[in-house]
Amino acid sequence: MSEVQEEAKVVDLKAMLSTHQETERNGRVMEFAPGVSFTIARANTPEYQKELRAAYQPYEMLLRGSELDPKIDAKLNAQVIAKTILKGWSGVVFDGKELEFNYQNAVQILLDLPDLREWIWQQANNPVNYRKSRIDAAGKDSAG
Repeated sequence: MSEVQEEAKVVDLKAMLSTHQETERNGRVMEFAPGVSFTIARANTPEYQKELRAAYQPYEMLLRGSELDPKIDAKLNAQVIAKTILKGWSGVVFDGKELEFNYQNAVQILLDLPDLREWIWQQANNPVNYRKSRIDAAGKDSAG
C-alpha cells in the first residue's frame, strides 16, 4: 500500500489580498442593472474618514448618550457617500428623466432610494471589489 502525498499549495497572502489603491480612491464601475452602472470608491479611505468626522462633528454633543435622529443620520450618510464613495454613474433614470451625475443629484437619490444607498455601501465595503488580482485580470480580459 503506497501513501499518496499531496503537495502543499503555497498561498501568497499579499498577492491574494492586496487591493488596487488607485481604484479604491477613484472608484470602480459596478453594474446595478442592465444599462445602469455606478462608479464606487472603497469605503473607509482616509478621504471618507475625514468627511465622516467633519459631517458628524456638529452633532457630537447630541450623540453622547443618545442616538441621532434617523433622518439626520440618513442625510449625513448620503452626503458623505455622495462626496467620497459615489464617483459617477451612467444610465440613471429617475422619475422618467435621465439624471446627470453631480453631488446634489447623488445626495437626492441616495436619500430617496435607501435600498440603492445600501447597495452602494455594500459594494464600497466589499474588499473583493478592489482586489488587485481581480482588477488586473479584468484589465487583461478587456484588453484582449
